Amino acid sequence: MDVTPLPQPITKIDKANSQTDEPTLKVSDKPTPRKPLRLWPGVGAAVLLLLASFVVPAVSPENFLSGLMASLGAALAIVAWWVFFSRAPWIERLDAVVLMAAGVFVTSRFIHISFPWGPCFTS
Repeated sequence: MDVTPLPQPITKIDKANSQTDEPTLKVSDKPTPRKPLRLWPGVGAAVLLLLASFVVPAVSPENFLSGLMASLGAALAIVAWWVFFSRAPWIERLDAVVLMAAGVFVTSRFIHISFPWGPCFTS
């Protein structure tokens, strides 16, 4: 079974070759540059998270639950932005989500039993 190598990306078409009168294609070994990360949606969601977590309860203590729910929504927006819209390589996107889950698990092992939700996370 013959295995042929994959073609290299074409980066430049030269003018006609003097011998064949056909354009020649040059192949580059350089990888194409990656687009930069989309940071502004994540920054915007982080600002909303901070506003909902600190400003809403300070300004209007009776709306604490609304601030809590808005904080949860902003945190989920950050995770959704990172996984689907950040332009980061997929391995980095998935690694970050796995590390967040591992961080919650490891933190739960160090929570003191007197913490209100301590028994919920520890077995």
